[in-house]
Amino acid sequence: MPSERGGGILALVETALDCDKRAALDWLSLNFGIERGQATLEQRRAYAQNIDRARSQAAALIRRRDELLVGLWAEADVLFVRYHDLVGLAYQREDIELLGDSIGVWRTFQGLTRQYEALKEAPGNKLAQMIAGSEREAS
Repeated sequence: MPSERGGGILALVETALDCDKRAALDWLSLNFGIERGQATLEQRRAYAQNIDRARSQAAALIRRRDELLVGLWAEADVLFVRYHDLVGLAYQREDIELLGDSIGVWRTFQGLTRQYEALKEAPGNKLAQMIAGSEREAS
């Protein structure tokens, strides 16, 4: 995912949450205990560990999102081909039932494309919820 913000954890959180630096800092502080301001050596060490954990979790979230997007795209592609096959066959055979079946396939295809777009555009917190929901449904 190209970004003009750089490559650090702060830029990653800004991009994932679609927020500014202040909101990203607040999110890191809230979710990983990363304090803002002066810190002791022990606090800086804990901060470094939290940053590593945050980087790892953010990267895993993005990887999982990308895997889900690929799966949705492949499933939608199959439905798109199936829809056109059914429409062609319906017109060729003049079969209204096949045409009705194609409408059902098209609606399913549209649902998948809406899921794809929602997942692709979701900010960080929403993305995590969507992925968790998707994984619960798969279980």
